Amino acid sequence: MTRTLLSRLAVPLLCVALASANAPFQDPEESSAVVLLPLTEKGEGAPSRAGLGRTVLLTSIRESDPWWRVVAALREGGIKDKDIVTVRPWDAERVRKALAKSQPEFAVVVLPPDELDVNMHFELLEQLSKLDGDPFVDVTFGYITGATPEEAESFARATIAARKARPKRSILEFGPSTSPAPLSGSTAHPWASGFTTRRLAHAEDERDVANLLAAAKDVGVLQAWGHGMPPGVDRGLQGREIRAARLDLFPALYFSGPCYCGVPGRWFDPSKGAIREAQVAPEESFLLALLGARVSAVFAGLDPDRGETNHQELEHLLSSGEPLGYATKGTYDDVVLAYRRPELSLPRYAAEKPDPHRNLAETMIAGGACRALFGDPSFAPFEKAGESAFEALATAAPKAIRITWNHEGSIGNYWAPVDVYRADGGWTHRLRFRVPIAVEKARRVSSFRVLSVTKDGQSLEVGFPTAALELFGGKAFLHVLIVFPRNEQDRALWNGKQFEARFECGTS
Repeated sequence: MTRTLLSRLAVPLLCVALASANAPFQDPEESSAVVLLPLTEKGEGAPSRAGLGRTVLLTSIRESDPWWRVVAALREGGIKDKDIVTVRPWDAERVRKALAKSQPEFAVVVLPPDELDVNMHFELLEQLSKLDGDPFVDVTFGYITGATPEEAESFARATIAARKARPKRSILEFGPSTSPAPLSGSTAHPWASGFTTRRLAHAEDERDVANLLAAAKDVGVLQAWGHGMPPGVDRGLQGREIRAARLDLFPALYFSGPCYCGVPGRWFDPSKGAIREAQVAPEESFLLALLGARVSAVFAGLDPDRGETNHQELEHLLSSGEPLGYATKGTYDDVVLAYRRPELSLPRYAAEKPDPHRNLAETMIAGGACRALFGDPSFAPFEKAGESAFEALATAAPKAIRITWNHEGSIGNYWAPVDVYRADGGWTHRLRFRVPIAVEKARRVSSFRVLSVTKDGQSLEVGFPTAALELFGGKAFLHVLIVFPRNEQDRALWNGKQFEARFECGTS
C-alpha cells in the first residue's frame, strides 16, 4: 500500500486504530483497515478436547493395492485400526465430514504421488479449517508418499524409527553461492541452547553436493537456500544426484527454502502467461529423492514459496518444543492473518487459464499456504531450546483484555519478525503474537485497537493491524499481527535498544 495510507496509521501515544465486530466491512487489502475476526464458534473448537493426542491416518488406498504396505507399516508403528480413515476416491470435503466427529489433533495423509499437488493441498487446508467456526486450520497433518510403494514404506518406517534415533542438535545451512566456501566449523546457535550451526556455500553447478553432505557428519537439521524447480535447486543439489550418491540422511530433518522442492509429481507453470500443467517424473522429483534418502521429515513448498518461511518453521520447533505439525500450522496461521478474512479461501490452478492470483499479496500468501510437511505431524524431535521473539503478556481488565510486549536489545537473530506476505514482493518487519486467553473472555471480544508501538520511546508507523480469535482443543487463543511499512534503509525492528507494543481488545 502507499505511503499516504500508511501514514494515517502513524502511532501516537493513544489509540491509533479500532476495529469492532459490529463495524461496517473493512477492506482487508487496505493497510489502514483494522480487522477483527471474532469468535463465532459455539462449541469447544477443533480439535476437540477428546481429540487431543489422537492421530488418524487418511488415505485413498485399497487394501489390495501395492501401496497398502505403507498403511500396514504405519499400523505396525502404532496407528490403530479404528483411526484409519479411507476416502476413495480422495475428496477433501469427504475427509472433513469423516473427521467431524473425532476431530483429531493430528493426521497422517498417505497418498501416491500422482494424487498430491498444490490444488489438492489447498482444498485440504480449506476443508480442515471448517471443522469449527474460526478460519484457522484445525488438524495438524503431514504427508507420507514416495516414488514407489517400497520407497514410501521405507520413508514411513524412517518416521517411526526417528522417535528412538532422534535427530542431532546440529544445523547445517547449505546452498549454491557465487562466493563458495568449504564446510565451516560448528558454532553455537545464537539463542537455541545446545544447538550448533554449520554452513556450506558450495560453488554454483557443483556436481558433488550430495557427497559433500554425506561427508558432513552428525547433522540433525539440513536447511537449504537458493531458487528451485521440481527436480532440484537451481545450480545446486538435484534429486537425481541424491539418488546417484545413494545418500542416506536418516534421521535428519530437511527444511527447504527453494521453490517447488516439495513437488512429488504434478505442478503448474505460470511462466508463459496461461497456466501450463506439468509433471516431474518420480525418479527426477527432488522431494521424492529426499524421502528415498530416509529423512525423518521434509518441510517444502508445492508451489513458489519464500525461503524465509522455512527458517520460521524451524524457529517454531526450537522455541516451542512442539511436534512437527505445529511448525506448518504456524505457517498456516500466518496465512490466515495475512489473508484477513473470516473464511480461508485459496486459489486453484487450471490448465490454459490465467494465473488465479488476484494480486501480488495473494501470490505471496499462497506461497505460505503451499508449504507442506512430509512426515509424522505428532513427532516432537526436540525439547524447547529457547524463547521466541514474541513472548507477549495478556492481562484482564474491566471490559477489556490488554496485550503487552516488551523486548530489550537486538531482535536480529530471529526470523519470526520477518513478514513476506504484505511487503510488495520483498520483506519487512512485523509483530506477531499468539496469546492464550480465557474462553469466556474470548467469546466476548468485540473490538480491537492498537494503543502504541514504540522503539526507544519513539512511535513506529504500522499497517495491516489484525486480530483473530481461535478455539483449539477447548482453549482460546488471540492472534495479533502488525506489519511495518517496508523501509530498506531502516528496518523497523533493527537498531533499537527497547521495543514496546500495547494492544487492547474490548469485551462486551
